[in-house]
Amino acid sequence: MRAFLFFSALLFSFLTICDTENGLDHLEDSDWNMDNLDFVAKTKKKNSHLGIVYNRLAILTRITNAIALQSEAIRKSVRVRDVIAELLRSPPKHLNNLLAIDPLSLLPILEDNLKASLEIQKFSSEMKELNGKREILELMNVSMRYVKGQQINETKMEIFFGSLQDGSFQKTVESCEDWILDSVIKFEKDSGILDSQKILKCLESLKSYDTKIEKVLEQFQLFIQLGEAKEGIQKFNNLSEEALEYPKIVDSVMKLFEKTDKFRRRQKGPELGSEIYLATIEIGKIQSQEPELSLTLGFPDSGDMAKVLGDLKSPWFLEKVARNHSVAELGKGLFGFFKFGKLMKKVEDNWEMLKTNYKEFQNNIIVFSKKMKDIESFKITENDLKVAESSGEIFQKTWSPPDKIGALDFKNLDEILSKMGKLIEKVQFVKNLAKEIAENTEKVGIESFFKELKSGKPINSLPNFHTFKDLAERFRKLKIGQDELKNFKFGANLRKTSTLIQKLKDSKLKSNLENLKSYGEEFQPELVLKMMKFCKTVFSLSNFKETKIFLQIFAALKHGLLEAEQFVKDIGPQYHREHSGKEDSNPILKLENSQEMALSLGRGMRVLRQMVKTLRYKRRLRKVLEYSEGVHDKIQRYNAFEHVREIWRNRKMEISKLLSELENLNKYAEKVQDSSPMEMRKILDEATKVHGFSSIFGPIFEQFKGQKSFLRETRNFEKLSELELNFASHKGYLHAASLSFDELKQYFDEVFDLDHNRHHHHELLKISRIEHNHLPAIFICITIFILIILSVFIIYGFTPTGRIKYTNLYLYYFGKPEAFEKRWRYSLFMDRQDGKNALLDAAREINPTNLRKVLKKGAYINAYNKFGNTSLHLATKRGHPEIVEILIQNGADRTLLNAYNKTAEQMIPSNYRATHPEKISRFKKIEKIYEKFKNKKFRNRVPSKFPLDSYHIFIEDRTDDKVTEKFMEQFQSITTDEATVTTTHFVVRTEKDGVFSTDSLDLLVWILSGVIIVKDTWMTECLKNPKQICNEWAFLVEKIRYKGTVYDTVPQWQQAMAKATMPYLCGVYVAVVIQDYANLISLASIVATHGGVICEKFPEKQNFNSGFRPYLHVETGPFFVIHDGKIDLGVYKNDPDGMYTVMTETEFVHFMLGRKIKRNKSHNPIPALNDLED
Repeated sequence: MRAFLFFSALLFSFLTICDTENGLDHLEDSDWNMDNLDFVAKTKKKNSHLGIVYNRLAILTRITNAIALQSEAIRKSVRVRDVIAELLRSPPKHLNNLLAIDPLSLLPILEDNLKASLEIQKFSSEMKELNGKREILELMNVSMRYVKGQQINETKMEIFFGSLQDGSFQKTVESCEDWILDSVIKFEKDSGILDSQKILKCLESLKSYDTKIEKVLEQFQLFIQLGEAKEGIQKFNNLSEEALEYPKIVDSVMKLFEKTDKFRRRQKGPELGSEIYLATIEIGKIQSQEPELSLTLGFPDSGDMAKVLGDLKSPWFLEKVARNHSVAELGKGLFGFFKFGKLMKKVEDNWEMLKTNYKEFQNNIIVFSKKMKDIESFKITENDLKVAESSGEIFQKTWSPPDKIGALDFKNLDEILSKMGKLIEKVQFVKNLAKEIAENTEKVGIESFFKELKSGKPINSLPNFHTFKDLAERFRKLKIGQDELKNFKFGANLRKTSTLIQKLKDSKLKSNLENLKSYGEEFQPELVLKMMKFCKTVFSLSNFKETKIFLQIFAALKHGLLEAEQFVKDIGPQYHREHSGKEDSNPILKLENSQEMALSLGRGMRVLRQMVKTLRYKRRLRKVLEYSEGVHDKIQRYNAFEHVREIWRNRKMEISKLLSELENLNKYAEKVQDSSPMEMRKILDEATKVHGFSSIFGPIFEQFKGQKSFLRETRNFEKLSELELNFASHKGYLHAASLSFDELKQYFDEVFDLDHNRHHHHELLKISRIEHNHLPAIFICITIFILIILSVFIIYGFTPTGRIKYTNLYLYYFGKPEAFEKRWRYSLFMDRQDGKNALLDAAREINPTNLRKVLKKGAYINAYNKFGNTSLHLATKRGHPEIVEILIQNGADRTLLNAYNKTAEQMIPSNYRATHPEKISRFKKIEKIYEKFKNKKFRNRVPSKFPLDSYHIFIEDRTDDKVTEKFMEQFQSITTDEATVTTTHFVVRTEKDGVFSTDSLDLLVWILSGVIIVKDTWMTECLKNPKQICNEWAFLVEKIRYKGTVYDTVPQWQQAMAKATMPYLCGVYVAVVIQDYANLISLASIVATHGGVICEKFPEKQNFNSGFRPYLHVETGPFFVIHDGKIDLGVYKNDPDGMYTVMTETEFVHFMLGRKIKRNKSHNPIPALNDLED
């Protein structure tokens, strides 16, 4: 048996590894047969050609994603928790909240409570008996609250009854005059005269109807109070004997309460109930939200990480990518990833167990946690206990059996209360209707209708006739309610009611309650009731077993997750220790921008994956075309969404077109499925021809769900709702993924040593032999001529201009990325003209001549402006084809995303023919440019070398005076006494460990401005060896200490500013609420430099789009309120929409220096305002 199991496991593992390229299409909807649908095939379908191509390209995508994650781990440039959150399909915020809970510390507390609960169960019979007396405790509590409250006011009741008789009540509750309501109601039939001013005034008055009847509603409270008194008296009538036992009941409560001592006197530590309840809330939020993926898009399915080892060894990868070369080095480089994958497998298993356990025992665990919360929040003082205990004695001293008030005495009161109940209902009906009319009537539409009436056209043809008709229907209902109030007859004997009230006042019961009231705070039956409820909660505690299992699984999950997280965190330091001082040939680190490439590839593959799935569901889609008229009518008439109804009307055309385009794509896939990856990648470009339509099946499924009719159709709609069919909106992702293959090919060619140019020297030997008798003198002449030309070029190369020219030419054709990066470090200064980025300025001004000049000088082409757009995004959006072509031909990155997660190509308006008719020809040209260059990659222009004479060095006044003076004297031409906008270098005094310490905001402005921050030791070295003046990067300040916290982000800020990356404060609005704020200029400079906005007025969230967030800080409110603690900003701190981030100046500086980025990965981020600048 063991041998059989072992063989089965081995066979399963082998099939898992070998089947990597047959993965997606084998999932041929195994549950279709369960649906019992007619069109389900009875045998497993063969892979579509598109599915085969997808599965093969998915191998490359998974390997690329694995390389990216391993590379980021070595460089420590990714937050491991974010990676884990994506793999668990959990929003990071909620996962972090969940992991903040310590289940291990809760388990001992749970055990203690279980023991205490078992001990107390022997008194459960006493608790059961006491629970039967609860009604007495509640009655006593309500009676004392009543007698301490407002007394019944007979005078006010008489005034109210008088208003009913003289008609003043009816006048008060009238919403609008009857003739106004009638004129609107009858207008369509009678075509009478409408007084528009009066009608509009009526509509306006309905807004304040609540205020108008406020006093009437207060008068109703008198009768509600009278009804409560009646109920209390009747209860005392029924429980007169039991009420005498109140002292015994108090005694029983006190005794049982003592038994709960262990629940009340717990040790300090986490609160069991609150923590478990919080855990259930976070798990619920995690399961209800689908996070955006950016780090792990290459692993769309659970278990995909485990496939990477098999992918490396798969026949397709070995033949088509590695070309039968060894993958051992690449596999060795991914060792950490493989280990992480194994650790994550355990985490994923525990996560699935936790979700399953939570789903099964959710109610039990939540009930337990809520009861524990009530127990833990219970507070009672020693004085409270004395007061509760004495309440029995006080009752015994003051209470005497009251006389019963018979049912006949209440007969007239019952009649009055019944009538009042009906009256209250009628007033409430008119009140609600008045509010509905005021809130839902389109006043502008009614005003337009009155103007349209003057045209003399038939009223039912007027554009706003339906708005008026809706108003007439609402006025009709209002008139009915108003008439019922006017005709209301009371018809009850008010005098008998007054007699009853007097009788109640003179009763023994009233006397008893007044006597108890006289004891004031010494008699508090609510304390006894509170203690009794606490006892009941303690005795009802259950579900310990389910909660314990939940916490144990949670503990295992957290332990495994933290282990996996720490393992990845240790990869970088361990790697650097092992490779310190050695030549690093790790193939993992050779892939430039690996994370961006994995993201770009993953996004395109996700779109292709949806196309494969849609092709697989083609019979389901075709079945939709055969549905009955009943289904069609139900959707067409009752679905809430206009776009759903519109597409459903045209479903035959839309679905047929989609399936036809997918079939064409599948045929194309057949041609390339056995080709090289570079040929196969063309499927991504071909896929842009599939347009699709907006997803409608989700809303349709929601409409049909839960109904007894159309069950088969509903099940089909549910399956189709899984599809994302709007493929046209993701065209940019497909193009970007296709472009990624050029870099991938170069990478794998280098890793597997596939550059065959040097291996083809034998081809040169095949050149035809030259006859020796063919004028040898000619060859001598040619040789001499070539030598002369070469001499000229060599001599030119020794001139300064020649050296620069040849160096740039070499870099253009053969330069490594590192060489470009060294020059781009100075781009902030090189690309600046008149304080602006010259490239962005030329593109914005639509100046092709200036743009070419700037690019010729080697300006960094992918710079972002303060609105989060590159020049290519801007030129595409504004429709300037010449600018677009220049930028692309000079190496502009077409895969970069702007602050709205759009590639430059996606900035072409989708419906420009309708919205920009004057630019149709320009946008068509731009589309052709992108199509023309979609598979072509251009080299970047070589940046000019930053000359020494352009240095502008400013030195901090805290440096050594003697060294500073000598340095400024020796390098007089490039140093300055004053800091200016042209400053390039800032020399600062650092501590022994190289850390720059300051709490000054004025100095921090330089750190955040992109100026090169250099240690003061640079000056000393330059004085010893003047050549060190060009070696400032060896003396770069890397760490800064601010208010005791050390940050290592100084180089990051310099690099970000040099390349003008996405502005750190893009989408942030800053309001300063500090009187006479001394650092306002410095703060404003920081905010403006990094794309933020300093608000002149306090930002009110209702003036902005709801839910927008800063692009690089998606979990942070966009309105930064800078304060000094002197103003109460609690309402903004606790803003339910999370729109405000309240911080001091110090907290703001920590936020900036931390440079923590959490991108908004939504497909369509919400803008702050509509029609923002670009």
